[in-house]
Amino acid sequence: LGALGITAEGRYELIAFRAARSEADGPWTGFCQDLVERGLVGTALQIVAIDEKASLKNAVAFCWPKAPIQTCRFHKLATLRRNLCGHSQRREILQEACRIYHAPTARAALTRATTWRRRWKDVAPRAARCFWKGIDETFSFYALPRAWWHWATTTNALERFCKSIRAKTRGWGSFQDAASCEAILYALTADYNQQQYQKGNPLNQNQSPQDP
Repeated sequence: LGALGITAEGRYELIAFRAARSEADGPWTGFCQDLVERGLVGTALQIVAIDEKASLKNAVAFCWPKAPIQTCRFHKLATLRRNLCGHSQRREILQEACRIYHAPTARAALTRATTWRRRWKDVAPRAARCFWKGIDETFSFYALPRAWWHWATTTNALERFCKSIRAKTRGWGSFQDAASCEAILYALTADYNQQQYQKGNPLNQNQSPQDP
């Protein structure tokens, strides 16, 4: 389990990690409660971007009930892509869904989403129903300053870090125990944070949600 933040100065910072047997409610709630005990009480928390796991959403809502939740738009679209596997109009449906997140405002995005649902709900009912569920939580980023949109819409930065961890440790076989696993994670996390500090402020005023 891991948490990646963007500081007020605009830098990525890995603020927590934990080896866990699963991503069920218990591990995620314990992980988030530990962050609260360490000082992340949520008074300055602008938004929490998560994937689509209900266990993580429940944990965030319990620990930081006032923090807006942003469901990762790439996870949302990836789920839609899987649900459309084999559908004859898959490409068209996906392209129109992607255009929802190019909207300049939350209201415009909701209008596009409503139009999308009206058009496709009878053509691909299961996929449309799943995509529509909770779609408002993929628009939370619009409440932030535009300069933050690119970073607040997804969990991609954390996903990339996790992939790099797997790549670096793939040939190691297995860890002796949880402590040895966390020791390695700590070293890799410290190295990542140092690299991010050296990069400086990632914010670019010209970037928007559709930028790669």
